[in-house]
Amino acid sequence: MSANGSLSGTAGEEDRGPVFLHEPPSRLHFSNTTGALLPCSAHGNPPPQVEWLNGGDVVTEVSDVCIVHKNGSLQFLPFPPYAYTAGVHAATYSCRASSSAGTIISRPVHVRAARNPYLSTVKDTGTTAV
Repeated sequence: MSANGSLSGTAGEEDRGPVFLHEPPSRLHFSNTTGALLPCSAHGNPPPQVEWLNGGDVVTEVSDVCIVHKNGSLQFLPFPPYAYTAGVHAATYSCRASSSAGTIISRPVHVRAARNPYLSTVKDTGTTAV
């Protein structure tokens, strides 16, 4: 409340620190041929900004590797086996939601992408196996 007795915040609501609506899982395993999506969303007053951390650094969109969606999800795109990068595909991520009312950080998410060179290198020879 302010000195005159009115509520502070937006539209008569008091400031509330962020709370996860959807906290990401503790593990994410996926194939390089499929990619994967890590959801994360939070609410609060004021609305928090959701971002992903990898080793304490904010994750940014990397062309052909990962997309940080406006809804807070982190998407790992399918990739050829030779494009495997341990710092991205075998790393620990956290989701952070922050506003002027506070900051929360999710449990660590251990990401592991499995490379399947066979699926990426098979060529159509026109023969059928029975």
